[in-house]
Amino acid sequence: APDVDAERERREDEEDDDLMERLERRRGADSTRMSEIYFEFARVASEEQLERFEQYKRSKLPRAAMRKLMQDVVGSSTERCAIILSSLAKSYVGELVETAREAATKAGEEGPLQPRHLR
Repeated sequence: APDVDAERERREDEEDDDLMERLERRRGADSTRMSEIYFEFARVASEEQLERFEQYKRSKLPRAAMRKLMQDVVGSSTERCAIILSSLAKSYVGELVETAREAATKAGEEGPLQPRHLR
């Protein structure tokens, strides 16, 4: 069912885009403040940090997998819960990567992260 999966992913992408647009409209004045913060970050961040941040912003965990995980663990799942779980999981992965990147830097290592950086 690759076509079904592709269609589901396309719909989820559209829903995510729609949600982001609605959130942006809601933010109003906060959006201006976030733009200032982002501009300041972009000014002081290294090229590598900017690239990692852009990858983080573009990444997402599949909602279908989050729904299945919730169904297996909790016994029920809703679309809203899947979105929340995806967001939490993305934050957790971001924290793991940040901690691993710090460990690699302390060890004087550059390049891709290795499993040892997570320990």
